[in-house]
Amino acid sequence: MSRKFKIILFILGILPVVALVIYGYISPSGLFGSIDNIKEIVGRYVLLAPLVFIGIQILQVVLTPINHYVVGVAGGVLFGPWLGGLYNWTGRVIGHFIAFLLSRTFGRRLVKRIVGEQLLSKYDKIWEKNGGFYLFLIYFLPVFPDDEISYITGLAFQR
Repeated sequence: MSRKFKIILFILGILPVVALVIYGYISPSGLFGSIDNIKEIVGRYVLLAPLVFIGIQILQVVLTPINHYVVGVAGGVLFGPWLGGLYNWTGRVIGHFIAFLLSRTFGRRLVKRIVGEQLLSKYDKIWEKNGGFYLFLIYFLPVFPDDEISYITGLAFQR
């Protein structure tokens, strides 16, 4: 499968998701702005609720402006600590993988738009001084923006 074909498939797959997120931002309540909104959305899908929640968690990572604390807490409220933790983790891993691939595929220009030039240059300096080890540590510490780090580390592994 050629790279161009993969990009086209990805874009076609993500269009419905983008439409949902745009709707969420223009709706008066803000679709992913509160635990109650997420509970209402996920609750509509009964048997598919875990998959819908994992999809929301993926979106939270890929589209960094979505508040990850609200989505994470909603997972615990909806599914309990164990399953909620599992679904949060699953969605975050998939989302980080997608963010990494997006930056690896589309490069620095995309990453600069998503994370901002100031944050990108800050982590460029860390990378130049210490290589990937510190980025690896930063990734696992809760005070750093790990969603953005996925985009930034994807740049290090560009083809």
